[in-house]
Amino acid sequence: MAATHSWKVYTKDNEYIASCKIPFYAAIVCAGIGQAGTTIRYGHGKKGIVFTDFIDADASESYDVVSAICLNNERRNKLMGIIYVR
Repeated sequence: MAATHSWKVYTKDNEYIASCKIPFYAAIVCAGIGQAGTTIRYGHGKKGIVFTDFIDADASESYDVVSAICLNNERRNKLMGIIYVR
């Protein structure tokens, strides 16, 4: 049985939209929603928020920048013990 993907996309109203394998795909989904406050999370919890659209950057400007922000924030959160490391 396969595990679910780690990168989750939620609207500003906390509605679950998608699960993605890599943050680049999550950035594409986030840009497609085009709503300020859309978040990309590593896992389902709010502690795992690694990107907020139009606050950290504009997802539609560059998927690569969004991916880099997500990966940097995920590493920071793991080092600080905020999110669980599998």
